[in-house]
Amino acid sequence: MLVQFAHLGGLVPRSVFCSRHVPPLGGAGKIRLGLSMKLYIGNLSWDTTTEALKSHFEQFGAVSDAIVITDRQSGRSRGFGFVTMDDDSEANKAMEECSGVELDGRAIKCSEATPRKEEH
Repeated sequence: MLVQFAHLGGLVPRSVFCSRHVPPLGGAGKIRLGLSMKLYIGNLSWDTTTEALKSHFEQFGAVSDAIVITDRQSGRSRGFGFVTMDDDSEANKAMEECSGVELDGRAIKCSEATPRKEEH
């Protein structure tokens, strides 16, 4: 599939870009990477590590990526992260069962990730 990008001088194969740059097909602004699903995990404890986050979600299925977002200067957690699960059905199950569940003493929030809003 070719996508029109005027600033790149014409049509470019869609596969050249990751889902962050090109809105996903058939999705209303959700981040989809093939058959995988990226989840936003909010209300994380400052003590939650990337490894702990990944481990928590592996009980629902294969996790291809997990990250706790940290402050650039202090290195401290910003209280949210992302988990990419290999299978949509496993990701949906994780979303349903993890919202409100305690992880490191905090009730986490879990939803499907959406692309960042562009600042004008």
